[in-house]
Amino acid sequence: MRFENRVALVTGGSTGIGAGIVECFLREGGKVAFCGRDPDKIAQAQARFRQISRHVLGVQCDVADSSQVKAMFRQVLETFGTLDILVNNAGMPRRVPADRDRYLAMWTNPGPKESLGITRNMSDEEWEGSIRTNLNSVFYCCREALNIMEDKGYGRIVNVASSAGVSNRSPHSPNYSAGKGGVVAFSRSLAAEVAPAGVVVNSVSPGSVATQYMSGFAAKNQDTAARMVMGIALNRMSTVEEQVAVISFLASEECSYIVGQNINVNGGMF
Repeated sequence: MRFENRVALVTGGSTGIGAGIVECFLREGGKVAFCGRDPDKIAQAQARFRQISRHVLGVQCDVADSSQVKAMFRQVLETFGTLDILVNNAGMPRRVPADRDRYLAMWTNPGPKESLGITRNMSDEEWEGSIRTNLNSVFYCCREALNIMEDKGYGRIVNVASSAGVSNRSPHSPNYSAGKGGVVAFSRSLAAEVAPAGVVVNSVSPGSVATQYMSGFAAKNQDTAARMVMGIALNRMSTVEEQVAVISFLASEECSYIVGQNINVNGGMF
C-alpha cells in the first residue's frame, strides 16, 4: 500500500505503460486521475480501473494545449482535493514505418551506409507538433503540479522520456528524439530547482516495450521485430510491468534521495 492517502495524475493513462502505472497505483491504495485524448479509450480504461478501485478519474485532455492542462488540473483538485504524484507519460512517437524499416535494415546489415534523408525533408508542422506533444506538455503539467506541490512541501514527479532521447538509436525520428532529450534535460534542471521545496523529480527512459500495440505489430511484422531487439543484451523487449516497477518506485516515498536522475530501463540496449 505504498500509495495509500496519495493522489496521482498519470498522463497518457488509457493504454500501454500509462495504463500499467494507473493500475499499480490503484492496487497499492492510491487515488488516481488519468488522461487521454480518445474519449472511447478513456471510458474503456476507466471501466477496467474501477474493477480495482472506485477512486479513479478519467479526463479527456490534449496535454499539448496548456488551457486544457489547466482545466484538467482544476478537475483533479475538485475531485480529490490535492495532488501528490505526477507521472508525465503522454507522448507520440514518429510513426513512419518506411523510414523506421530503412533504418533497421541499414543498421542491422553489413555494407555501405547512407543518409536516411529525414531531417532535410521534415516540415515545420511535423517538427513542431512532435515538440508540443513530447516536450511542451511536460512543462505545462509540471508547472500546474508545482503550484500544488511546492506550497504543501511534498511531491513526486516522474517524467517518462525514451531511449530515443539519450542515444542514437532513433535516427528515423529526429523530432521525437529532440523532444524526449529535452524531457531528460528539463527534468534534471527542474529537480535541482524544486528539491529544496520537498518535490523530488526524476525521469525514466524506456527502451523497446511490448505494449499491446507493439505486441500486435511484432506478430504481424516478425522480421522488423527481430531487428528491433538486435543489440539489446537481454534479446527481448521489456514488459510493461518492468517499466512500471521503476516508475512506481520513483513515485513512492521510498524514493527520497534519488534526485534529478534519468534511469535507462532498456535491457542493455546501450
